[in-house]
Amino acid sequence: MTADAEEPRMKRRRAVTHDRVLPEESDRMEARIARLEAHIEHIREDVSSIKVDIRILLGMIIAAALGLAGLMAKGFGWF
Repeated sequence: MTADAEEPRMKRRRAVTHDRVLPEESDRMEARIARLEAHIEHIREDVSSIKVDIRILLGMIIAAALGLAGLMAKGFGWF
């Protein structure tokens, strides 16, 4: 590409990126951020409850495996 072809794109980028935020946009942005924070809090609660459920399931699987191992040991006459 030539320098002439790149220049209009650079001008468009500069026009779009500005540091000034209007007050209405700031209020809307704060509301959106507050909603996102609430959603994230709910997601964290869901993840923590899923962790507890997984721990319970793993405990049940281990108990079942030990029970089956005991039955197998008794069946083979190991104890």
